[in-house]
Amino acid sequence: MDEGLPHTDVSACFLLNEDEFLVGAPSSLSIYSRTTGNMPVVEGLFATSMLKVGEKLLITSYEGCWIFDLRTRTLTKLNDSAAKSACLGKDGSIYIGTVKDGLLCYEGSFRRTGQFLTESRRSPEVSCVFSDDSDVLWIGTIGSGCYRSNANSRRFRLGTVTPGEEGERALYARN
Repeated sequence: MDEGLPHTDVSACFLLNEDEFLVGAPSSLSIYSRTTGNMPVVEGLFATSMLKVGEKLLITSYEGCWIFDLRTRTLTKLNDSAAKSACLGKDGSIYIGTVKDGLLCYEGSFRRTGQFLTESRRSPEVSCVFSDDSDVLWIGTIGSGCYRSNANSRRFRLGTVTPGEEGERALYARN
């Protein structure tokens, strides 16, 4: 049986091939080899999630968001927003849940297309984001509840909000 990894805390991981996987721990992003047992550090960042987008891997972290090219194994910084989660929408849009910048939206080529905040422009801490089979986007926040949106709307509402209710209980596209 495999002895596991030399880390006590692992926050995110991604299988690169049959032998190697990318491991996000609180102090580093590393590539672990099952064959050699080696685990060289790629970058000193706290990876919080990993999302495959084509031949690239979006890595969210407290140090910003990064793009890891799966072919060249190079890491490029996408933005400085501390983030906890990301997901793909049915249309290929990438949604990134941030700690202070609300919900960021990118197209598949990683060009930023939007930002969502509350009406007062207060940014909720987004802890998770998920797109379901019905193309509803769910946004979990710390202290502000769970928001939802459908594909035809650029407005996100708390899961318990009745239609027409406005204010701090809704997220809006930033102009």
